[in-house]
Amino acid sequence: MTPLGGRMPEAHFSPAERLGAGKMLEHIFLCLIRKIQ
Repeated sequence: MTPLGGRMPEAHFSPAERLGAGKMLEHIFLCLIRKIQ
């Protein structure tokens, strides 16, 4: 699964960017769980 339909390997992202994306995905995931329950 690539973000924004791009072909970017994770190596191109800095640790800070990876952490930010992870937090965003976690937030979206938690929101989805709350909607389902």
